[in-house]
Amino acid sequence: MDSLAEDEAHDFAWYFQIYFIDQLSVWSAIGIFFFAWISYLLFKKHQYNYMEHLVVNTYIGAQIGFFKLITLPLSFLAGAKFYNYLEVIIFQAYYIYAFHHFFRQHFGKTLWRTILVVILGYALFFLFVLLMAALFGIYLGIMETQQENSG
Repeated sequence: MDSLAEDEAHDFAWYFQIYFIDQLSVWSAIGIFFFAWISYLLFKKHQYNYMEHLVVNTYIGAQIGFFKLITLPLSFLAGAKFYNYLEVIIFQAYYIYAFHHFFRQHFGKTLWRTILVVILGYALFFLFVLLMAALFGIYLGIMETQQENSG
């Protein structure tokens, strides 16, 4: 890569990162749709429709958000890296607990399906973010081209 292309790639990454952080609440809300869709597919035999899965996943997401809010001071005391690892374990355990009580099935089935919901939900969300980053890059390219043509 030449220096100009590297600078442009760095600028794009910076712009997208700023955009992503500025719109984090929107991205989080969008992510719930992916988790709900995966839970709908994996727990389909329980006869709940997609909207019910959306409500359950929204509830779980809100509970996790509230927990993050009240435990945020711990991240300063324990260190951000340790807190992030602890947070992942606690939230996974809460997801398993919530799904176990909602679907009322054997704990082993709930455990593996919930882990799949989280992994596949994040994977789909990551693919969606990549798609949005590509579209954002195309948009920036078009805007830059229009500025060069008009100037």
